[in-house]
Amino acid sequence: MIEGMIKNRQDLNQVAEHLRARGETERIKKLAYEWLLPEKNVDDFIAGKRFRLADEDVEEKEYAAINEKLADEMAMLFDGAFADVIGIYVSKKCLDECYAMLALQPHKSLRKCLDYVLEKAYKIAEKRREKQPEAGNRIGVSVSNETVYQWVDEYYALDDKKEEAEKKEKARQDFIQKRKSREDSARRAVQNAKKSKKRTGSAGKSDSAKASGAATVTAVAAETEAPEMHITEAEPAGNGSAAQKSEESKQMDIFDYMNLTDTSGNSEDEWEGDVSA
Repeated sequence: MIEGMIKNRQDLNQVAEHLRARGETERIKKLAYEWLLPEKNVDDFIAGKRFRLADEDVEEKEYAAINEKLADEMAMLFDGAFADVIGIYVSKKCLDECYAMLALQPHKSLRKCLDYVLEKAYKIAEKRREKQPEAGNRIGVSVSNETVYQWVDEYYALDDKKEEAEKKEKARQDFIQKRKSREDSARRAVQNAKKSKKRTGSAGKSDSAKASGAATVTAVAAETEAPEMHITEAEPAGNGSAAQKSEESKQMDIFDYMNLTDTSGNSEDEWEGDVSA
């Protein structure tokens, strides 16, 4: 596949432009993911709001001449007061073939050279602040041109290839870890949302079931509620004894209801005895 031909960001941009012209956005996103590119840059490129998918790094490009490399670097930094002055100095120093070979090393760049110079100046300011703590952060540092150019020479002569490779790898791993953390957080958020929706649905069904059950119980209770007085006529029965018991039950129910008692206080049985006599 064409993706296997990519060796640097320049190649990546060429392939990405080809894929965008064909509308293959998913392949572009896959490439961007592998090259650890910010999602916003990818979306802007696909939408046509960004000219290049990836910012090209001079460290990944191969230059045949130092002046070509310096020209690219000065164009990217776009700083006539500082970057261009140092760049012109380096360009003159590269008339020396050995110096040019040092500056052409892939891990060396004008931007890193400027950072090296600024770090040197900052250390001088730190020492001065220690001697004048009352000045706080208002410490000015004046450095001669000779000192600055000396620092520039130090940077290009410095053997920091291994150190730079370790820094780059650490930055890469940090980016991967942060991206993984974001993806894990997004995945957990989706899972929690699904669980919350499921619990809400179950709770709604349970409440409906409880309400339905309560209504059923109330209805049954209303239907089975007995009246205060109920007299049941005896069912015809083939067994005389059963019919007799039913009749007695009927009579007892009527007596209880009428509360027929002797005015003398005798019970019902005693009163009936007096009548028979």
